[in-house]
Amino acid sequence: MRHAIHTRLGRVFDEEEFSDATFLSLSPYSFMLNYIENVWSSMKARVKTLIRERLAAFLGPPSDGATREEFRMQYLEHIAEQVIQVVDVNRLHQYARHLEAAYARAENMDDVLVGA
Repeated sequence: MRHAIHTRLGRVFDEEEFSDATFLSLSPYSFMLNYIENVWSSMKARVKTLIRERLAAFLGPPSDGATREEFRMQYLEHIAEQVIQVVDVNRLHQYARHLEAAYARAENMDDVLVGA
């Protein structure tokens, strides 16, 4: 059985040369603790809502001689641009404030209750 790279890497610290070094192992990445991921999630939800509301146009025949794929990609890009234009800066600050408590708990090595 193959071991993870971080397990093999830890053995390096058994060598005399690295006896004073400390091997830090970070926990897996948590998207819930990254407010940009929260913004991205809300943007994707808004894009899906707009596509649902405009489904007939999205699934309709392509215009200007474009292929179906080109038309849908252009339509999706247009919707995404609309959503990006209305990103509320105050919402970004709200996401950041929400995570401050989680960061403080993590710094104190306490359990971080994600979603609480």
